[in-house]
Amino acid sequence: MADQWPLRIEGVLRDGQRVATAFTLLPWVREQFRRKLGLEIVPGTVNLAVQDPAGRAALARLRAAAGVPIDPPDGRYCVGQCFPARLGPLPAAVVIPHVAAYPPDQLELVAAVRVRDALGLQSGDRVVVTVFAPGTADTAT
Repeated sequence: MADQWPLRIEGVLRDGQRVATAFTLLPWVREQFRRKLGLEIVPGTVNLAVQDPAGRAALARLRAAAGVPIDPPDGRYCVGQCFPARLGPLPAAVVIPHVAAYPPDQLELVAAVRVRDALGLQSGDRVVVTVFAPGTADTAT
């Protein structure tokens, strides 16, 4: 997989289930994104539906890759992994939660700003995400 970085994944912006805001407000979550990726995240996530075959193949490769672990301290939340990314010009991180029922076509991201506001996006807009191998991109810049 080393020769396949960075990955470019195109998706369609869609509304989430409104559960990520509470998760991204947890102090241990915020601290791990800050410490491990240098990213001071805002509450909530950006959800993309990956519809084209090339994007789904890239998403499958990403899920099989070793990312930066996001480990809950008490076992009450699922383990996940993340990857440094750019959503257009914005620093971000892809989040891969290890949840059995997670939609196979969904790409979820966190960012340091409210993405919809910063980029003038709304549900249904097409977005390209560039995903980097852990340790190769600085999301904080």
